[in-house]
Amino acid sequence: MISLSKVIEKILHKRLYDFFDQQKIFAKEQHGFRLKTSSETAAFSLLETVLKALNNKKSVGGLFLDLKKAFDCVDHDILLSKLNFYGISGKCYEHMKSYTNNRYQRVVMNDKWNGN
Repeated sequence: MISLSKVIEKILHKRLYDFFDQQKIFAKEQHGFRLKTSSETAAFSLLETVLKALNNKKSVGGLFLDLKKAFDCVDHDILLSKLNFYGISGKCYEHMKSYTNNRYQRVVMNDKWNGN
């Protein structure tokens, strides 16, 4: 069963994605959360860049980070500020503001829960 909040999230995601895509806000190097891109296209792009540099006798270094839970660490005030900067306003902005305020989560294991 799909909850109403999940339906609203999908609608909001589609509208925000379309807006950011039309306004060309996404960097071409961004592979996550974009159509026709994946970890495979990111890996191919990285490999292509490294091989070009090595072929041109340049040094290559890398720093790899696991951002799996990155959204959990996002400062909501900064996120809202950036959304506003990129033109998100009105009801969409107010919805995002409401969505990021007073959020709690909990984990349920073996009928016992822990969380706020």
